[in-house]
Amino acid sequence: MDPAQSSKLSDGIEAPWWKLWAKRRNIVMLMAFFCMQVVYLTRLSLNVTVDAMKADLGQSWDNEQLVSSFFYGMLVTQIPGGFLGSKFGCTNVITVGIAGTSVLTIFTPLAAYGGAGWIIAVRVLQGMFQGVVFPCLLDLWARWAPPSERTNRVMVTFVGIVVGTLKAMFIGELLVEFVSWESVFYIFGGAGCLWCVAWFKMIRKSPDEDRSITDGEKEFI
Repeated sequence: MDPAQSSKLSDGIEAPWWKLWAKRRNIVMLMAFFCMQVVYLTRLSLNVTVDAMKADLGQSWDNEQLVSSFFYGMLVTQIPGGFLGSKFGCTNVITVGIAGTSVLTIFTPLAAYGGAGWIIAVRVLQGMFQGVVFPCLLDLWARWAPPSERTNRVMVTFVGIVVGTLKAMFIGELLVEFVSWESVFYIFGGAGCLWCVAWFKMIRKSPDEDRSITDGEKEFI
């Protein structure tokens, strides 16, 4: 086999260098990378729409109060998130966390028409759902990455924070300008729901539960 085109890796996988999907842990990394993007798309949806929302509804709500209420919910679940992941499976808990925050994102415009109190309630609940995601992702990588790769794979996962933030600001502002402020919540929340479906179907909490992984890669991990 041409060494310029393919290589036999220490995990026993023989494939062209560009076939990243040949390794199941690369699929896990890609989905985790998108997970962090969804987290920040949904989290920042209010940040990029709040001024347009207030102008449209004729309100003078305190921006900081609305936006920061998210973190009160996050504080409640971030510590027990690791325990929940160990008890119910980190991938299952992540699915519930992202699904919950995505559905709440979709319903945020309805909450806005109900008043500031409803927005704050939705934001607190969103924070509670998202609080479990970070510790469960770390638990996932403790199972899916060998020690020699763990740091790099965690870093790639969390680069999704930067990408998600940039997407939220750029796409969100375009949607507010050319569509409506409500569309930001519908599109970002909908993206999260689609991600949940893919994650639930493709990713397992450990190599031992993944039917698609090769024996060589499983042993390497």
